[in-house]
Amino acid sequence: MPIYRLYLSRLKKLHDRFNGKHFGNELGACLFAVNPKWTSTQAEIEFLPHKRSWRYLATFSLALLKEGTASSIRRCLLHEMIHQWQHQNSESMDHGAEFNRKARELRIEPSASATVSKKSARSQGTPR
Repeated sequence: MPIYRLYLSRLKKLHDRFNGKHFGNELGACLFAVNPKWTSTQAEIEFLPHKRSWRYLATFSLALLKEGTASSIRRCLLHEMIHQWQHQNSESMDHGAEFNRKARELRIEPSASATVSKKSARSQGTPR
């Protein structure tokens, strides 16, 4: 398990750095997890109701973290951060025009391999 802590620590540091550099520190804090069983999914972000706000949880596959390049991990994290940005700023939660524009702005491929978990979507309303 110590290796997971190292991965999680690095992801949090990257999230904090990219939040400042690309999102003006507008994104809320994000929790991170590692899924050792995923083989085709590289990453996903969940938006979980928490008190009167949201909690963000980004899960990354162990395979990506162990075998992926620094560049592929960066692209996946930025991909998930765009979904977090969408969730915080718009009604759109897809890979449409808004997502593509932001991806191009961040110089990543809009078609990065990642999934979005919609366990709770903005359309369900703000938690009470």
